[in-house]
Amino acid sequence: MEVQTTNNKLINDLLLILQTNQNTVIIAFIAVALITLLILRKGVVISIIAGLVFSGFVVLYYYFVLLAGHRPNII
Repeated sequence: MEVQTTNNKLINDLLLILQTNQNTVIIAFIAVALITLLILRKGVVISIIAGLVFSGFVVLYYYFVLLAGHRPNII
């Protein structure tokens, strides 16, 4: 897969994280969305929002790991 780059370092880092850990982020989104849907039974919109928020935390975790100087795909 070709790595996309931009002039912005933050966006470059986030693109790198998303491309190297794409499956982890997608699995986290689906798992949290399904768990939220099953437990809360509030509706699809809230489940999707919860999945996006948790996926955002996964990306942030990888971003701070990248800032610490480690490879972004340690899990």
